[in-house]
Amino acid sequence: MAARAKTDILEFDDKSLVKEMCGSGHAHLALIEQALDVYLEAPGASIVIQGESKARTQAAKILQNMYERLQNGWPCGRTDIEELLRGQTHADMIRVSGSTLIPFPRRKPILAKTKNQDAFIRTMRENTISFGVGPAGTGKTFLATAYGASLLARGEIERFIACRPAVEAGEKLGFLPGDM
Repeated sequence: MAARAKTDILEFDDKSLVKEMCGSGHAHLALIEQALDVYLEAPGASIVIQGESKARTQAAKILQNMYERLQNGWPCGRTDIEELLRGQTHADMIRVSGSTLIPFPRRKPILAKTKNQDAFIRTMRENTISFGVGPAGTGKTFLATAYGASLLARGEIERFIACRPAVEAGEKLGFLPGDM
């Protein structure tokens, strides 16, 4: 007779958040089931997790993180869950705190998706002038613009200036500072 899978039950306070956490047709739960090889059920305001011990623990951490995000009004869609799964499986998951989000009036906040984005948001919050340097496509310009727009929308600043280099890569315009 095969050994029966062990079961954990997570209890939550808000049934509507659990429903939102599950996704349409339990699509969000299916993502977690597929990635971690667990079976998830959501009766009422609880989630039942069946599977191996390590997988159950990982699933519980992800589900609790999702619930916390939703409780705080933060987004938790498919891409957010995929990021949590990627981070969880690489033991590199960041916990989003109030200092790593960019709030917008009447909108969902923008959240850091990586540790470097988390550090960049904290740097912008702590310093008057910040420089973002790094590989293309890592969210530097987006986060800087979103942070500036957020400050402007909340009335914390009167003017926002975003600067980009005047010289495109590969162009030669003669002597520029730093050429020596």
